[in-house]
Amino acid sequence: MGLSPEAVAELVAPELGGGRAYLVGSLAGGLGNRSSDVDIHVVDENVERHRGPKLNRLDGVPVDIEHFPASAPAELAQGPGDVPVLRFAAGDVALCRPLERSEQRRAARWFHATGLDPAAPPLYDAAQSARVQAMLARVTFGRLAGLACMAGLAEQAGLAEDTRRHLWRQAGRQLLELRCRLAGDVTTGDKWLPVRARRLGLPTAPVDDGAHLRADLVKAGLPEFDPSALAAVRPARGSRTVSLAGRSWLVNRHDRLLSGTVGTEAPVAEAAGELGAARLLDAVGRAELDLVVEDDALRKVFGTWITEQ
Repeated sequence: MGLSPEAVAELVAPELGGGRAYLVGSLAGGLGNRSSDVDIHVVDENVERHRGPKLNRLDGVPVDIEHFPASAPAELAQGPGDVPVLRFAAGDVALCRPLERSEQRRAARWFHATGLDPAAPPLYDAAQSARVQAMLARVTFGRLAGLACMAGLAEQAGLAEDTRRHLWRQAGRQLLELRCRLAGDVTTGDKWLPVRARRLGLPTAPVDDGAHLRADLVKAGLPEFDPSALAAVRPARGSRTVSLAGRSWLVNRHDRLLSGTVGTEAPVAEAAGELGAARLLDAVGRAELDLVVEDDALRKVFGTWITEQ
C-alpha cells in the first residue's frame, strides 16, 4: 500500500479516545493489493453502539474507521449461548442460527484483526476464535448444501448442461470456501478464494457434477450427503400479498409483482414431488420461496457427528 503502520496509527490516534485500534479486512488476513482500502476498527469501552465508517485518506489511500463497543466481539462470538457442533474430520460446524451478512463480515474481520499497537490483545480468545470459526463454517455449509440441492433439481428438470454445470461449480466453490474456513482462514470476499485456497495447499479444480462433488467431500474429510435431505423451502422472507383488481398477487422482496405463486413449506424432496423440479426452481429464482438448510435437518442427517459444547 505504500503506507507505514506508524503513519496509519498517527492518522487514527485522534479517533481512539480510550479504545484500541485494529487493522481488519483483507489486509489483516494477509491479502489485498494497492487498490485495497485500509479498514480500521476501534473498540472502546466508552462507545455504546456502532459508529461509522468514517472515511479518511492517507497519501491518497482510503482509510475507513469504525467504532464498536469493547464488548461487541465477545458478544458476537457468544452467539445464542451453548450450542452443539458437528465434529467432522475436517473441522467443526456449529449448530446454531446462521449469522446474518453483517454479522459474518464482522465475525470474520475480528477473527483476523491485528492491533496497531503490537501490545494490543486479540479481539477473540482461543475459545471464541474456535466458536466463530465453527459459526462461519455453518453459514458456508448451508450454502454448499443449498447450491448442491439446486444443481440436483436442475438435473431432474432437464435444464441446459451449462446451467447444471454452473450450479455444480458454484457448489464446488462453496466446498472450497468451507475447507478454507475449517482450516482457519475465514476471510470474506469471494474474489480472494483462489488465493486463499492456494496458500493453504487446497486443490482449486472446478466441480462439474454431483459425483465430482461427492468425491471432493470425502477427500476433504467431510461426509457425503443427500442435499435434498437437508434442504427445505418456505415462503420467501420479505414478501407480502396484495389485492389488485380483485386478484391476489405476491410482492417479493425485490418489489416484483408476481401472480400464480406458491406458498409451499416442505422438505425439497416433498416440494419437488408436489410442484415438479422445474417449477420449484422457478419459485426459488423468483423469490416466491426461500431454500433453507435448518439445524433440525442437520441434526437428523448428521446426528452421529454431534458433540455437545
